[in-house]
Amino acid sequence: STSLLSERLSVVSELWSHGIRAGYSLSEHPSVAEQFEEAVERGASWLVVLRRGAHSKTPSAAARARDEPFVELRVKPISGSRKSDVEIKRADLPRFFSRVLQSAGGIK
Repeated sequence: STSLLSERLSVVSELWSHGIRAGYSLSEHPSVAEQFEEAVERGASWLVVLRRGAHSKTPSAAARARDEPFVELRVKPISGSRKSDVEIKRADLPRFFSRVLQSAGGIK
């Protein structure tokens, strides 16, 4: 399977552009467990997991026409239950974290 590194960089860049601190794994194919461990070590509050393939829904016709990879985003709190995981559209990610910032007074 192909690496999602460029998509991870793009997501982080988008969050940065909205004033939201974010980091990413430098590994080509990190497991969710590896990403979670890295996030804990960095003191992060949330983990955004990007996936493509069997877990992804069918990409839109517009995305297929542009030959864009379809990537599913799942936001996981570092502390809390798995039930707190949220599947989210990429376009909604900055708004999601902006709400978290407003309600929590800051995020990592």
